[in-house]
Amino acid sequence: MSFFFRKMLKAVDLPSSNFLTKPLRCSISRRADLFAPLTLSSGVMMKNRFMLAPLTNCQSYEDGRLSEEEFRWRVMRARGDFAVTMTGVTSAQASGKGFAGQLGIYSDEHIEGLSRLAAAIRAESSIAPIQLYHSGIWSVSALTGTDPVGPSAHAKSGARTLTESEIEQVIADFITAAERAERAAFDGVEIHGGPGYLLGSFLRPVMNQRGDVYGGSLDNRARILRAIIAGIRERCRPGFVLTLRLLPEGHGVKFGEMRLLDWFADLPRLHAARRRGPHPDNAQGAAGHRSGRRFRPCRPRRDHSSRFPLATSAGRRICARVAASDTRLSEPHSNHIRTRTMKTPVISVFDLVAVRQEKTPSEAIARSVELAQHVETLGYHRFWVPEHHNVALFASCAPAVPIGYIAGATQSIRVGAGGVMLLNHAPLVIAEQFGTLESIYPGRIDLGLGRAAGSSSAQEEMMKKVLRRDPKVTGDNFPEWLAELQRYLGPAQENQEVKSGPGQGTNVPVYLLSSSGYSAQLAGELGLPFAFAAHIASQNLESSVNLYRQHFRPSETLKQPYVMIAISAFAAETNEEAQKSFTSVQQLYLAAVRSRADANQTQDRLLPPVESTDELWSESEKQTVEERMHSAIVGGRKTVGTAIQSLVQQTGADELIFWSETYSYPDRLRSYTILAEAVESLKGTARSRFCCS
Repeated sequence: MSFFFRKMLKAVDLPSSNFLTKPLRCSISRRADLFAPLTLSSGVMMKNRFMLAPLTNCQSYEDGRLSEEEFRWRVMRARGDFAVTMTGVTSAQASGKGFAGQLGIYSDEHIEGLSRLAAAIRAESSIAPIQLYHSGIWSVSALTGTDPVGPSAHAKSGARTLTESEIEQVIADFITAAERAERAAFDGVEIHGGPGYLLGSFLRPVMNQRGDVYGGSLDNRARILRAIIAGIRERCRPGFVLTLRLLPEGHGVKFGEMRLLDWFADLPRLHAARRRGPHPDNAQGAAGHRSGRRFRPCRPRRDHSSRFPLATSAGRRICARVAASDTRLSEPHSNHIRTRTMKTPVISVFDLVAVRQEKTPSEAIARSVELAQHVETLGYHRFWVPEHHNVALFASCAPAVPIGYIAGATQSIRVGAGGVMLLNHAPLVIAEQFGTLESIYPGRIDLGLGRAAGSSSAQEEMMKKVLRRDPKVTGDNFPEWLAELQRYLGPAQENQEVKSGPGQGTNVPVYLLSSSGYSAQLAGELGLPFAFAAHIASQNLESSVNLYRQHFRPSETLKQPYVMIAISAFAAETNEEAQKSFTSVQQLYLAAVRSRADANQTQDRLLPPVESTDELWSESEKQTVEERMHSAIVGGRKTVGTAIQSLVQQTGADELIFWSETYSYPDRLRSYTILAEAVESLKGTARSRFCCS
């Protein structure tokens, strides 16, 4: 009985001996279990225990694009009420085709069709993974235009030996294919390591006669698979399903080497341990582990133990990281000249839930939900809403409420506060609110914290009084209140008299927000992630980021600084279109400037764009607004891409949080789409060259 058959029997609660000897004598209760939901250790929640195996039906176009025939055929399979409906083998490299009419995922041109397929499968309440493979020695030269390849030359098929650089490219292409699957909104990928196919061939000593780091010992032969798995885990968010198909028994893997399967089977635990480590989204410290995580289809979560994410030299860097994390692996070859790539930031969304002219708060909240659903499909990582008081323009005075609403309407994107004004509330209340949200949407809730009152400067003292803040409480109390809040979110301590209800032990990740240096320094000293509000105080950006990094001390939450920058960004097809959309926010800032002198000058709705702002403001007002917004990114695709690249190079930002507040809802969706594409285009951008030793 194969390893995976045993694993499947364990998953469906059927004793393997009875299944093999008396397959038709299972009790009725056992059969009923097959229709019960199943939550796997990785967090995947299946509606039942029936999974449709990959079926390669060769109906797609020769260039790998999805045909209408294959689309209909696969959607019909999903309608059979399977919990999982997987595609057939899908080429991760153009040179890996083994069948005519086979699906491909080696080009961005494939994403449109794959997105449509994933959406249709998921619409049937079926989990939609895509199977990645390279046919290896069975590649068909007539389809690929190249010779078949393998770990070593293969006389029967005529396959030649892959070079080390080609192996590294295979690793990078499989990881990129997984990212494409994520962008297409698939729920995950299965890596096909069957016999004869490229990845499985590396495991078989009879087919892998290499004398380098990819051959010989089992650890070396498994190196390519481990590198691919590590890369996918690094580039895709934790909810992204990753499975591995192996057929080891009877295919050249020695029985004594079966410990390899233990390593692969233990991936969920290993990945959970990684989540407890350096990434800022993880629960704070070792207590952050949470089991039973509900399944969500995905978004990139990076392991920030490395300052530079995977890019063009993905294979070699990932191999080095795998080697460093597992002493059983020998060091990869050294003395290679490599190209160091510019860091590609994580992208997220900041939404003020602005109410448009002649619209209502309920409509604004509904549009925010639509936006969250849209950016989730684009691969945005998190969606934050702020706390504002006595500002009729924004429907976000109680951020915990829209956070729950938005999280319930989405599946994977992290949702949180950007932020809660800590000194406005008792720390226990905040812990209970966000602990409750974390209990409902495990692994998806963020808690950003600020020191202000959440109102305009002119109204701050009045709002403190209305919010019943103790007049003795000032910004200097912030560290003390923060420590109290963290106690309520962390594990219960011995002799702790007051515990938060759902909050205790949830370890909701905390971020410090700032538009000045105070919280920047505090975030550094506490080893917390730091988010800077460049959309309102861009003049302090550089100094605050530098202050944070200078004072950073490694903690259980973070081993390295993590910088997030909230930035105004308005993208369109042309510079002119973007500039016109931008005028709505310029009017908003103009009203804020005027309200300082006259409280009656406040603006209670977001206004439509205008052709020209010249008649709206005086020269002094224009100068003030432009100074406050000089860091805003406004323009067409090329302009936006250049500006984002410059911002990342100057600040080394790990994450960009875009605020794109256009008056037109379709324009806003398009803006976020273009921004995501602009960041995607940064991947692989050369920065410098260095020698690894």
